[in-house]
Amino acid sequence: MKRRGLDQVYQADIFTIDQGEFDTIIFLQHTIGLTGTLERLRELLALLKHRLGPRGQILLDSTSPRVISSPLRYAGEGEFQLKYRSLLGKPFPWLWVDFSVLSICARAAGYDAELLTRGRVADDYLARLTPK
Repeated sequence: MKRRGLDQVYQADIFTIDQGEFDTIIFLQHTIGLTGTLERLRELLALLKHRLGPRGQILLDSTSPRVISSPLRYAGEGEFQLKYRSLLGKPFPWLWVDFSVLSICARAAGYDAELLTRGRVADDYLARLTPK
């Protein structure tokens, strides 16, 4: 990473890291889904606003939910389970959030949301969130 011009790189629990302000926080490969629910996504966005520098940004990708869920719950709130050969992990909460819902959550937390690009699959996207 240092060869690419990054002076400081951190890998940590995003809910507990206390390393000052960041220029960019990245959630790629749909890792924003680890929030599991829209409520947890809103909590994370509120927390990260205090960890971004004056010109900071959050870059993330996700995909729109493709299944119909319970009418009492957002369709993107589901479970994910990993399997490798005969090893099967425990299911855990996962969030697939479409850009319009992400924009609403971002606005409520004090961010502007910008759609940077769509993926090869029509529902995939890359977005940038910047504090207002």
